[in-house]
Amino acid sequence: MELYAVTDSGFTGRQTLLEQIEDALKGGVTCVQVREKELEPDSFLEEAIAAKKLCRSYGVPLIVNDNVEVAIASGADGVHIGQSDMPAAQVRKLIGERVLGVSASTVEQALKAQADGADYLGVGAVFPTDTKLDADSTPPEVLREITQAVDIPVVAIGGISRANIGQLRGTGIAGVALVSAIFGADDIESECRELLKLAKNLGIEGAIFDLDGTLLDTMGAWRSLASSYIRSKGLEPKADLDEAIGSMTLEGAVEFMIAEYRLDQTKEQTVAEINASIDHVYERDCQAKTGAAQLLAKLRSEGVKLSVATLSTRPHVDAALSRLGLDGYFEHIVIADEVGLSKDDPAIFARACELLGTDKALTLAFDDAAYALAAARAAGLKTVGVFEPCASNPEQVKQHADLYVSSLEELL
Repeated sequence: MELYAVTDSGFTGRQTLLEQIEDALKGGVTCVQVREKELEPDSFLEEAIAAKKLCRSYGVPLIVNDNVEVAIASGADGVHIGQSDMPAAQVRKLIGERVLGVSASTVEQALKAQADGADYLGVGAVFPTDTKLDADSTPPEVLREITQAVDIPVVAIGGISRANIGQLRGTGIAGVALVSAIFGADDIESECRELLKLAKNLGIEGAIFDLDGTLLDTMGAWRSLASSYIRSKGLEPKADLDEAIGSMTLEGAVEFMIAEYRLDQTKEQTVAEINASIDHVYERDCQAKTGAAQLLAKLRSEGVKLSVATLSTRPHVDAALSRLGLDGYFEHIVIADEVGLSKDDPAIFARACELLGTDKALTLAFDDAAYALAAARAAGLKTVGVFEPCASNPEQVKQHADLYVSSLEELL
């Protein structure tokens, strides 16, 4: 349902309808509906048979609009009907296990269609459209109400283009159905590739980024900091010290080291000494990971709300983000020490979502640490694992990532 192409013979001329459909399939459309309001039944059947053969070769389902007889006779995967067509319950009896799509523009129509056996809903028109002048208007807020009311996939339709598709983010739709944006394009294949990228992002409301190792190239400095600090006190650190404190806040790590190595000094003194030894990294040295700025800009331009959840201290975060020009992208910065939560606690991700005002199921967590990704998953977020050369357990990172990337550039 992600990118659902609905044909319109009015756009043929330079290409035949089948040539247009094949270009759309090459571009990545995930479903095709043939719609012919004026064509004679025999000609429509011939067209549907040819379209079905073409769609099958690409592994994409073919839906026939309105005409149940043509859908059955052509071997199409399903049929889509409107509110003024044959009742959905009757169509369900006729088509058996084939897919049944029903148009709806209100919650009441949507619930009735679901009860009558619909497999998905086409809801719109969500924007003004020239291809269906009699379509009822269904603004995005009503679209969201419909997706929340039913348990079947909802596809938005009507006036959708690259320019406005981002306005449908967070409505809960499974995809978009497009007519002129696809078949009215000069280069259908290329346009579909771009539309598919945008359609795949519609389920994202927010993104929470880790700082060190994900957005900033600082892990090399942190990797042996604790061991170096203990050595500076004339003591020999345990081999697993740096790994043992990896998920702790700075204050938590300091308390651990004071107790473990019986340091004769206060927590405040130790924190100050460690901060002083790392200040220059954030204030002068560290750089953003490749692709970080571009990805943040891309997500913001598409209406995604952004946050940071980090173990680093506020002064370090502010210094680095300001120096690198990244500070303007984020709605909130969640500092683990300030909220009394660590990155291995799902509550820190729930807190970040609460501040963003985003649905956890529609929020991504970007991190290079397995423990943080596991916590984000436990909180109900989708996870993106980011490769970090200093990471000691990349396989565990992959295990807890819904998507794993070798660099942020891949996501562009």
